Amino acid sequence: MTIEEAFASKSTIAKTIMERLFVCMREYGYEIIAALVTNLSPDEKVQAAMNEIEASKRLKQAIPHQAEAEKIRIVKSAEAYAEAMYLSGVGIAKERIALAKGIQESIKSLQEDSKQADVASVMHLLLVNQYLDTLAAVKPDQVIVKATPKEVFDIQVSLQ
Repeated sequence: MTIEEAFASKSTIAKTIMERLFVCMREYGYEIIAALVTNLSPDEKVQAAMNEIEASKRLKQAIPHQAEAEKIRIVKSAEAYAEAMYLSGVGIAKERIALAKGIQESIKSLQEDSKQADVASVMHLLLVNQYLDTLAAVKPDQVIVKATPKEVFDIQVSLQ
């Protein structure tokens, strides 16, 4: 009988002890009514080994759960990143739409105010204005951009 079986069958052990003692002690005039097995105490080394085996089993069972939790963390992180990128794209699209509407309104306003201005000169003025706004918004240590009027004109020509 293994230790595990012994722990599992205390009542069977108690019954076997009672039957054997009943026969032996009846010869001396004693009657055994019950034998109670309350605790089995294996050697400390055996108990430590059993505890280690049980702990190892529990750790082995925990590994799939930990892996599943890590998988969920990775998936949720990826989903959050995808949602953030989507919302960023939506924001950029709305910003560009607003910018286009603003440019359109500026062109109409400039043409109404100045009957002599043609669309090309208005677009050139808006392009230079947008370029200067961009230069003002960018920190000098981030981007190096030539900002002479000739360079601005070259940019305007290259965009046509």
